Amino acid sequence: MPTSTPLVVRTGLAVCWAGVSCVSLSAQTLRTERVAQVPTPVYLTHAPGDASRVFIVSQQGTARVLRIPQNTLLPTPFLTITNVGYGGERGFLGMAFHPRYAENGYVFVAFNENGTGMEAIGRFAVSASDPDVVDPASYQVVLRFPHAASNHNAGWIAFGPDGYLYMSSGDGAGSAQSLTGLGGKILRLDVDGDDFPADPDQNYRIPPDNPLVGTANRPELWAWGLRNPWRCCFDSLTGDLYIGDVGSGTWEEVDFQPAGRGGLNYGWTCYEGFQRLSGNCDSLQLWFPFIVYGHSTAVPPANITGCAISGGEVYRGCAIPGLRGTYFFADYCSARIVSLRYDGAVLSDVQERTAELDPPGSLTINSISGFGRDALGEVYICDLGGEVFKILPAETPPDCNVNGQTDSCDIATGISRDVNLNGVPDECEAGRPGDLDGDDDVDLSDLSSFLSAFGTCIHDPGFNPAADIVADMCVNLQDLAALLANFGS
Repeated sequence: MPTSTPLVVRTGLAVCWAGVSCVSLSAQTLRTERVAQVPTPVYLTHAPGDASRVFIVSQQGTARVLRIPQNTLLPTPFLTITNVGYGGERGFLGMAFHPRYAENGYVFVAFNENGTGMEAIGRFAVSASDPDVVDPASYQVVLRFPHAASNHNAGWIAFGPDGYLYMSSGDGAGSAQSLTGLGGKILRLDVDGDDFPADPDQNYRIPPDNPLVGTANRPELWAWGLRNPWRCCFDSLTGDLYIGDVGSGTWEEVDFQPAGRGGLNYGWTCYEGFQRLSGNCDSLQLWFPFIVYGHSTAVPPANITGCAISGGEVYRGCAIPGLRGTYFFADYCSARIVSLRYDGAVLSDVQERTAELDPPGSLTINSISGFGRDALGEVYICDLGGEVFKILPAETPPDCNVNGQTDSCDIATGISRDVNLNGVPDECEAGRPGDLDGDDDVDLSDLSSFLSAFGTCIHDPGFNPAADIVADMCVNLQDLAALLANFGS
């Protein structure tokens, strides 16, 4: 029996958060804005704790830096993979920053090698002199393994909440049920050590709690029975893993893995979705998808059709509080976009968002290749035709200090204080210029706060928008003059 079939489906939920009024999820309206144009984007990610940049992965072999919220694309690539094998479903497919990136500068990439038939995970180190590029000479192999087909490459990588690196691999020549091969799996690696010092293609440790450790099978395996898990994501709050697995001729599916639970078999090649295929599968314990849709049949609750699923991302941002915990996925062929909420037992608020997220004017979102998330939890859509869109609330939220970021995000990230907890940054309701702490006095406390931010600009560590009194995005002598003019008042 399907062990993950949803027990209840609910719609029209209302959710409340501290300091935020109740929001009807079914009534939450959204829009999109194009934030970048790059060739063949397939993924977007961020470095830990860095809310000023996102990194766009191009299937052709480069990663580009997009500065946010200005949405400025830097002309020089962050990295370039010189031996990428690009074409069809092959190419540069995934990128992930080490959890301790601020200390070690390590960024990991997943790609197909040109001419070798190998899938690879590699590691670069950021340049010591420029944080917007890697050192190309720093490249090191983490894992190389053969892939028998030109398609079904999967290639998503990400660090889980446990600090290990996860990778999705396609099934190649139907190897998804074989526990001695790496195809059609989720792999889990400890990249901070090396259990295989004599093997140049294996430079990692095996996590001791991987489910097949101590058996005759591949100890890298974390989950199996997948066909082409093209795009996956961790919920940044719960640690649950969502897997968008591309189907064969009939069904597309989204699978779910509760946080920290390895050893699950998702059924391919025994099943496609809930449809039984050939094979001796009766003795297997299988974990079935929580939502499917057909190539020619629109079934509830998604009620869409398509031919290749592009999962997915869970929204955990601050700009749209009513959306938190919502998972987005799309279909590459039909460009239909669906959002839902799922906690491992209850599926709720399933909505098609295609028309709602259609960008303004003549722009369109087609050939959706993946989603991504910035450090604040805001969600982006990658269009393989060369565009990246950001999901935004339909109504523009307040930005009282005009820094390009909503007031709720300023408060949530500590950029702004909200001493009276009314949802308005203190600097926007201070009694007079220079009253940084909102107590209606300009005194030594304000001067101390000002001096700690002096010389910083909007994207620098330590920038305090309340100290930017003249609102020129930097804390400088003009701001000091404005503060001193009111000092003691």
